[in-house]
Amino acid sequence: MTRQKPNICVICGDTKEHPLSPLCIKCAPYMYKKQSFPHQLVQRRKAWNENREKIIKERGNQCEWCGSEKEPFSIHHTQEIDSRTYEKIWRDLLKKAIQSFLASEPEREEWVKEFLNFKNKLGLKNSIKFYKEKARNEAVKSCPSCGRTNITGEKKSHPNYKCNKCGKEFNQPKFGPKKKTIKKLKALQNFESKGEKPDAHILQNLRYIKSQSFSAFIGMILPHIYEETFKEYKKQIEILIKNYSDMTEVLVVCKRCHYAHKKGYVICEKCKKNYKNPKFETCKQCSIKEIEVNDPIAKKIREIFNISMKDLWVRTTENECVVCGLWVYSDEQFDVCLTGEKEDEYIRLGSICPKCFEEYKVSNETRFIVMKH
Repeated sequence: MTRQKPNICVICGDTKEHPLSPLCIKCAPYMYKKQSFPHQLVQRRKAWNENREKIIKERGNQCEWCGSEKEPFSIHHTQEIDSRTYEKIWRDLLKKAIQSFLASEPEREEWVKEFLNFKNKLGLKNSIKFYKEKARNEAVKSCPSCGRTNITGEKKSHPNYKCNKCGKEFNQPKFGPKKKTIKKLKALQNFESKGEKPDAHILQNLRYIKSQSFSAFIGMILPHIYEETFKEYKKQIEILIKNYSDMTEVLVVCKRCHYAHKKGYVICEKCKKNYKNPKFETCKQCSIKEIEVNDPIAKKIREIFNISMKDLWVRTTENECVVCGLWVYSDEQFDVCLTGEKEDEYIRLGSICPKCFEEYKVSNETRFIVMKH
């Protein structure tokens, strides 16, 4: 296995753009130019437009979600394709190829573990070396007493400097590295020598070191498996584009429904008019209607207090305000009662908070009264 050279593509030998990728843009099969992905090229063909019009006519020139006949219509693919689809196909194939390559000889798996451990240790030493040089070359002005760099300086009057943190004034600042640099250096050294648990200061460095080691490992194996993986990738892309151009799994939707789907919403199956989040069973309007059916008092409250359907809340406990839904303490709450047919006959609806009480107590409504609890 040949050793990977830095910033050189392992397949063609040209310079690569990304330091963590072993391939350049030309050799990475999932990297296409802008607006030149295979599914985008298919959309520009004449046969695509003819097939599209044919399917819209077959489906009755109406939206399959809401039943609208308003044009224009869009073709919605149930299996959507974007730039990430190609990358996912390539990564899955590459993963299978690497697993089969390592499984062919048992010694290779042990070699991989040793190689990654060696690379991780080497990367850790290099990062420690980098922060040592940085600490040696940094010369930042700081407060002599607290060591903070938040100072204002070079005034005409004496003393020249003042620390904005501790408030002390001084003539000459202290020059040295930043506290962050020293903290990171100490954390890396402790992790290397004592094996202490990594904190937030070095976790990012360790992740980058591991990704560098894995990139070097992929770069050493890739020349042996690239051709077969590339051929399999081309076959899968051909099948994907054929199904895409044939429009086997598509829905005809109107412009409104297509826009809602792009935003992450789907049509409500109950009313077929409004849209909902996929995690909910029905839309907001349908859920409000269900609330009013299950809880007739909620409808009366909405009519009496003139609450819109959007602001209607679901009553869960006795101590919630019937208007706004806020929790009300027993010593602060007021009772809301409906006036009955007879005199001094009241039907209790629930409690109301002091804020809503102040708003509605001056009302001229005769259908309800507010009483102290």
